[in-house]
Amino acid sequence: MPYLAKPNIRYQTSYLSALAEYKEEGLDAGPPIFALADPPTFDRYVKDICGKVNNRSAIKSDPPPSVVWWWVEGSRYLGRISLRLYLTPYLASYGGHVGYDVRKSERGRGVASEMLKAALPLARSMGYEKLILVCEEKNIPSRKVIEKNNGFFLGYSVDGEGKKHLRFQIDLTGIR
Repeated sequence: MPYLAKPNIRYQTSYLSALAEYKEEGLDAGPPIFALADPPTFDRYVKDICGKVNNRSAIKSDPPPSVVWWWVEGSRYLGRISLRLYLTPYLASYGGHVGYDVRKSERGRGVASEMLKAALPLARSMGYEKLILVCEEKNIPSRKVIEKNNGFFLGYSVDGEGKKHLRFQIDLTGIR
């Protein structure tokens, strides 16, 4: 059964495979795969991901620090979800608190919905009472993930390129 885990070097092989899937789609997959194939480099990368988290009340930076979890099953990396510790004005309109992605080979099976569902109690335990989630209007799968997790539609925002974004709020006060 899949679960949220802190990024860890034990998922290196599967993570690199997921990066290759993202690259095949033309998506920004982060650091080059060849660089992360070296275990010490991958270990530093994982420590960097985990080390960018700080206190929500700390000095504001842009972009804000995030808590990152990987959705894994056994040693297989399925996806990633991150929780931004606070929002800048831009992120409040176009990014939200939560970002997630699922490797192509795992899409269409409810992975993102379950991953978000598992992250909500963690956000609540960190003191959040509500989360803002944003997706592009054309991203129907993401919209469904948010709505399945009780996302309440707040309205639209339009970015500088004319892309319409849907803004949602998830109330965490009843989540334990």
